[in-house]
Amino acid sequence: MIRLIATDVDGTLTVPGGPVPAANREALRDARARGTRVALATVRVAWTARRIVEALGIPCALVSLGGATVLDEEGGLVRRITIDPDLARALAAFADRHGFGLLVTVDGEHRYGPGFRHMLPGVKEDQRFEPDNLSCVTGAPERFMVNGERAVGMLLDEFAGAPLRIVRHYRSDGSLIDAAITAREATKESGLRALCDHLGVGAAEVMAIGDAESDAGMIRWAGVGVAVADAVEEARAAADWVAPAAAEEGVAAAVRRFVTGEGRGGGGGAPVVDSAV
Repeated sequence: MIRLIATDVDGTLTVPGGPVPAANREALRDARARGTRVALATVRVAWTARRIVEALGIPCALVSLGGATVLDEEGGLVRRITIDPDLARALAAFADRHGFGLLVTVDGEHRYGPGFRHMLPGVKEDQRFEPDNLSCVTGAPERFMVNGERAVGMLLDEFAGAPLRIVRHYRSDGSLIDAAITAREATKESGLRALCDHLGVGAAEVMAIGDAESDAGMIRWAGVGVAVADAVEEARAAADWVAPAAAEEGVAAAVRRFVTGEGRGGGGGAPVVDSAV
């Protein structure tokens, strides 16, 4: 029996930057009404993830910032993992020397280095830029964001041995959107595990759904792991089953198949896509 559904947001629950499809929203509401909890596992900061919670209209736990911060349904802090401040300052100084901007998240608030741009469509924020990236590191960050193939490649080379996790996000055409940088142990799967320990839910009672390389670990860890059809290969290889793409309401298909018991055709919506993995 599935007691917790953990779903990525951008590229899984929604088309990046788009609204929650009605079928996905109604399927999660139905599951919640039957007693199954829901968690959003996302690279988003908690306050933007809460917009999705509001759109769903049901209580949701949050595994946010790629697993760096975990909150229960009431907003209580379950876990917070930060990057060592000295390492964070070294990374920010490196970005300053090489002329690319970072988004730095400290205590759940964003600070913007010069020239950083959100790459997801539909993201609208009041971006007030600091004079340099180093000025953004006012404490121990939960996360950095960086965009551009050049910048990501330089950081991967320079900090290859550092206790960091650098996860890239791609568009459906294979081009890079951005990369999230957290402490090495801040992953979606470790955050989901911490949440489940807090709730008394076992891995076998979890369905995890995602599309990105950052989702592969939680898909593999969960009792039922699902990737959407346009997921990266790493996520698809980790999955027990492949659902329709985000644009075709794959979350709803997975919930109907594994949680509400409506089977392949129940509830309408897109056809189910089976996987060979």
